[in-house]
Amino acid sequence: MHVNIEPPIVADEKTIAELSALAEDTSKPRISLRASIILASLKGASSEAVAEQLNTDVESVILWRHRYRQYGVYGLREMAKSKEGKAMGEDPLKQPVLELLAQDPPPGKLYWSTKTLAEALQVSPREVQRCLQKEHIKMLEQRILLRQRKWERRFGKGAASAGPKPQETPAPERAPSAEPEQPQPPHTEG
Repeated sequence: MHVNIEPPIVADEKTIAELSALAEDTSKPRISLRASIILASLKGASSEAVAEQLNTDVESVILWRHRYRQYGVYGLREMAKSKEGKAMGEDPLKQPVLELLAQDPPPGKLYWSTKTLAEALQVSPREVQRCLQKEHIKMLEQRILLRQRKWERRFGKGAASAGPKPQETPAPERAPSAEPEQPQPPHTEG
């Protein structure tokens, strides 16, 4: 008998609603099965019980539970495969990470960090870091773009590259004097 030593599957209400929608979508039966595996796992069922309930094998249940823990709902989607059968192509986290980076950071944060991205996506910081490295996403570049967007909101489009425009103050005008200016003798130290 297989003893379940896997950590429990957890999800918030929004994620459960998303999983339910995927499970009910019969146009994509493989993704529907994967979402159903996670929903059954959320109820505390063992891998064997979930496999029997959904008429699949235990290895598939373990695989999709693991993929869900790593990537969240995004890990249940299809990934391209090479001829050797290894997953290739874009990381399933790439699009969600880029979408979050295009938004303002969470309240109280100046910029997105690996940790805040991981919290928002409900995955580990290590998985976010791996995705950033694999997809060559530079956090520094993202921070610069964020500063640029904030600057543009504050000062208008194009202002971020030009910098603030100093306000020019006209030089005070001199009142004409009745006497012509006398040349000053050179100053000597002595």
